[in-house]
Amino acid sequence: FERLICLCVAYNVKSSNDIRKNSPPKLYRHFGSFELNPDNLLHLHEAVDAQSITLYIENPENASRTFSIIRAMLKKLNHDAMNFGLKWDVEFESSHNSGIFLSYEKAEAQLLHPWFKAELTEDQAHNRPHESSNQN
Repeated sequence: FERLICLCVAYNVKSSNDIRKNSPPKLYRHFGSFELNPDNLLHLHEAVDAQSITLYIENPENASRTFSIIRAMLKKLNHDAMNFGLKWDVEFESSHNSGIFLSYEKAEAQLLHPWFKAELTEDQAHNRPHESSNQN
């Protein structure tokens, strides 16, 4: 858990153009709250007895990208520090049934929002309606 937190804080420093714009990390014994990027606040909680780490995302728009980054960090830790001895299962809380958890494979197959997004074909991307940022 501590190594994952260190990688997250290092990622924050490397990915920020101006570290002063980021909120300072809040680190506790089994909990960390920090930004991977500006406006991408996340929380990691370690449940020692259950040997689990829970990821909470503040902004659902960042969920898919944030999960990919955290997953890559776990793979790096497994390779570099654990000699491929770290095994883990990923579960996602169902957005429809709070308290129901889905395996990674089921969540991916269902394109569980906000963690997974449908890939657009090239034709779909070209025919997508223009999105305007104007607000009335």
